[in-house]
Amino acid sequence: FGHLNGDFWKAIQKGEIKALYILNGDLGLTLTEEQKNILKKLEFLAVQDFFMSDLAKLANVVLPGGVVFEKDGTFTNQAGRVQRFSKALNLPGSAKQDWDVLLQLGKKFNTGWSLVSASDVMNDLAENVKAFEGISYFKLGDQGIQIS
Repeated sequence: FGHLNGDFWKAIQKGEIKALYILNGDLGLTLTEEQKNILKKLEFLAVQDFFMSDLAKLANVVLPGGVVFEKDGTFTNQAGRVQRFSKALNLPGSAKQDWDVLLQLGKKFNTGWSLVSASDVMNDLAENVKAFEGISYFKLGDQGIQIS
């Protein structure tokens, strides 16, 4: 969360952001006491993570997630490189692929999403977010693609 600018935190404090859904947001980072207190102002916080992080302990709802070795998907690092990753192990217990949890939530909110794979998610992102325009899951290859 250290990379989020002050406007994000101010928006929560002002009540402009009332709810958050965070996937694997802690990633071993420790929240400051100030950030924890700000997050407590949210009306609703849902966290999907693979362990009970400091962030998950603040959540109203914690959904089971998996570590990167248990999932298929993409990530974009802070330098803007989009890369693919593939699972090496099966997810434990009731944990689900991140995209599958989002799809199930989308169905509850009648979004009409029909994504059935990590590839579909990446392709949908490329169609709807200008920074990812022209990127497909399969074009990423082993090295990924740099976005601006």
